[in-house]
Amino acid sequence: MIILTDSHGSIDPRGRLTAVPMLPEVGSMLLKIQDRQGDLGANFDGGGSMALRTGKVVAALVMAGVTASSASYAHASDSGAGRPSASATTLSDYEIMARQTPLAAAQKRIMDAVKADAESAYAGTWMDAPSNSLTVYWKGHPEGSAAVTIQELQKSGVHIIVKPAKYTQKQLEQAARRVNSHPESKASGVVRVMPLFDGSGIEVATERPISKASGLTTPSTPPAVSAVAGVDIKPVTSERHALYSRENDAGDMYGGAVLRSRGQCSSGFSLVWPSLGKRYLVTAKHCGSVGSVWANGQGVRIGQAEGATPDEQDGLFINVTSSGNAIYDGPGAGMSGQFSKRVTAVSANTPGEMVCTSGAITGAMCGIRVSGRVENARAKDGKTYNVWVGQQVNGYIAAGDGDSGGPVFSTGNGSEVVALGIIHGGSGIRNCSSPYSGSYHCSSDIQFTDINDVVATFPGLQVQLSP
Repeated sequence: MIILTDSHGSIDPRGRLTAVPMLPEVGSMLLKIQDRQGDLGANFDGGGSMALRTGKVVAALVMAGVTASSASYAHASDSGAGRPSASATTLSDYEIMARQTPLAAAQKRIMDAVKADAESAYAGTWMDAPSNSLTVYWKGHPEGSAAVTIQELQKSGVHIIVKPAKYTQKQLEQAARRVNSHPESKASGVVRVMPLFDGSGIEVATERPISKASGLTTPSTPPAVSAVAGVDIKPVTSERHALYSRENDAGDMYGGAVLRSRGQCSSGFSLVWPSLGKRYLVTAKHCGSVGSVWANGQGVRIGQAEGATPDEQDGLFINVTSSGNAIYDGPGAGMSGQFSKRVTAVSANTPGEMVCTSGAITGAMCGIRVSGRVENARAKDGKTYNVWVGQQVNGYIAAGDGDSGGPVFSTGNGSEVVALGIIHGGSGIRNCSSPYSGSYHCSSDIQFTDINDVVATFPGLQVQLSP
């Protein structure tokens, strides 16, 4: 933990640390953040201080990426075909996500129109908060209710740019399924297939380089896989992703708290099922199984897992007697300065959107840009999952072991949270450390399960929101 006690930092009326410059030595310390993943069978003695539920933050910059930090987003230098460019803009995480709120609402209206049209030629959207814009990609031109919706939004002041696309989103999703189901995909080490947001094709990630003896360049995609895709392919190399108070939460359990069963993970959002009068905490399914008994960080039983999402999703429902409509923010387990934020809304995910995570071990980390949705991503446990992927734009930590199941969120005003998903895993694994669990694995790249997919498992299930 790095304590800044000089005059460069200040506390705003909401008790948040603001206007803290990023010092060179801070950047080097950020690489040391880590956590412990319970699904690896790690055991902990339950030590650590009581998680604080206070609306006031200690005047400290803890580890990295706390939601009061600021970062520079230089979109003009980003790589990626078709990605909109904008001048470099320095905005705080709060400012970024405040700008995203109306853009997310506009995108929801567009998607509602797209879903209502079975023949829609919609290809994808890129959200760019610094330029306050949505770039919508379409094969041909928007028609019907979608065209009307876009025109209405533009007239209302929403900056929407419409650009041509080579393929529709449906065409790319179908191509991704063909690639994933082809026998050669698994044999050749294909670990991820992702439709590109600009409708230019699909990204196919292979786990290992193709042999030069085959005459292919590296990275490349096996000819059989390319043939079955039927669309343009962007080949990349990757790896199978690893599956990744806070310390002593009880009563109205919050998201981002330590959970223990066969190992250690994090609580996600609180869920309610009004018609049945039931309450749940959601966590990652790879952390446990239906019937597993769960306790908090001090070993006090909180409930038993009653259900789970379908195989391709990574959600587990722990039945609890009471639950809270908030999540933990600030530093991870074992560190002072933790506080909470109310959960007030649920939203869909959009490529280009900036989000935060709040795993129990690593704590709140922001500056994570969503790049797209992947179906049947192959994990190191041998299973495949449907996940969203994102990257911390400055190379800091996004999450790590023991954070699995923790909230993925955005915030428009700094004190309220919009639920987006729960932490699933990460790739590009490196070693980190935390005062609570010592050495653990962490990453800047993250995969997370869409919260909308989680609650869709059972009709009537919904995220518990604060009034």
